[in-house]
Amino acid sequence: MPTTGPMIAEGATRFRKYAERLATGVQPHQFARKPTWGLGGIEINTNHAAWNYGHLATYFSMVIESCGLKPEAAALAPAGFKEIFQDGTNCVDDPAGTTYPPMEKILSTFFKAYDAALAALEKADDKVLAAAPTDEKIRANWKTNGARAMFLMTNHVAMHMGQVSTWRRAMGLPAA
Repeated sequence: MPTTGPMIAEGATRFRKYAERLATGVQPHQFARKPTWGLGGIEINTNHAAWNYGHLATYFSMVIESCGLKPEAAALAPAGFKEIFQDGTNCVDDPAGTTYPPMEKILSTFFKAYDAALAALEKADDKVLAAAPTDEKIRANWKTNGARAMFLMTNHVAMHMGQVSTWRRAMGLPAA
């Protein structure tokens, strides 16, 4: 019976619940907007909720691969997501709703992919998670597949959900 993957999934499940709470009460017209400050309405240069959830959705298939499994369609971000949400892309204010997919599509993609990664962790072979990644670039950052999976499901999610939490407050929304 696997033990490492389920331990990672247990912690990651708490972050999934937090991500749900952070999305609660956000209106579609706010989701891809940057907050403003002061009477002059100066834009606060921060990542909005749309970018954070969309960005994370592109990484969950990597967790499944770290478990030695092939991601199914539900775990894959739709075409175009990587181009607008990958690391290094500029998060832009989207008042017209034309730069980013609709809120429902981003959140649906995020939660389906997250759930697929959690399911993969529950059945991941401990030997696979303890093994070194075969890809040299991945190995430069993580010594084991399990370390990569743990980072992507916990630390990475926590970092971006912290951004969403701050964004919520700047948008005048209550704490989650």
